[in-house]
Amino acid sequence: SEYTDRQISVLSRAGDDNVTIEVGPDHIKHKLPVSILKLYSDYFRGALGGQWTESADGIKLEDVEPAIFNVFVNWIYSQELPSSDVDWVITSEAADASTEYNHDFILRTGDMLRIKTYVFADCFLVPKLQLALNQQIVNRRILASILTTDRDFRFRVWYDVVLYAFENLPPTSKLLDFMVDWHCNTYDSRRLEGENKELQSSGRLPYEFLVRVMDRYGGNNTPVPLHPRMTYVEKEVIAVEDE
Repeated sequence: SEYTDRQISVLSRAGDDNVTIEVGPDHIKHKLPVSILKLYSDYFRGALGGQWTESADGIKLEDVEPAIFNVFVNWIYSQELPSSDVDWVITSEAADASTEYNHDFILRTGDMLRIKTYVFADCFLVPKLQLALNQQIVNRRILASILTTDRDFRFRVWYDVVLYAFENLPPTSKLLDFMVDWHCNTYDSRRLEGENKELQSSGRLPYEFLVRVMDRYGGNNTPVPLHPRMTYVEKEVIAVEDE
């Protein structure tokens, strides 16, 4: 296959030394150039520093999902991220022949793959990848909000994505703040009806997320009108005796 100028530049720095990285519980093997891994990742720079031999010092990443590592491998060679949600599913190989494709699956999977890859970049100290992901996540949502005339529910925050982000990112992460604002911008409880998976996930939303959402709504200082008094007043229940 043909390589872009950028890929050729990266490959020219690869050298001859390779390391075998085994990914996931099934130990899927990737043989990658040491110099490229050390170029982009401080984690691999440390792990592959000093004296090592490929046969004795292969790296096992059992807790990393193969789909996420596929995106990472594609990025270190191309320096480009998948753009559309469909591209993310294809590049990551996150779905197989048995997967039931539909619009929601593509959107949800694309968003989850982005945040999981961002967490990977955070954990394995790949700042350039992390920055590219941050910009893609934010930019595509900002663009969607500009192009739609109302709160488009298709671009809502998926609750399982929120759960993963708040469980795996530091509380100071700007993406967490963005998810809160993004939720407040698109949430519409009426449209949530019939979304069984989202309703189930809503009961597991992180405390920190809910507090931030409450503060965000409250920060707008927009008074919510009260309903008529009788909506809240309790009524005396008169027991009727059996005759």
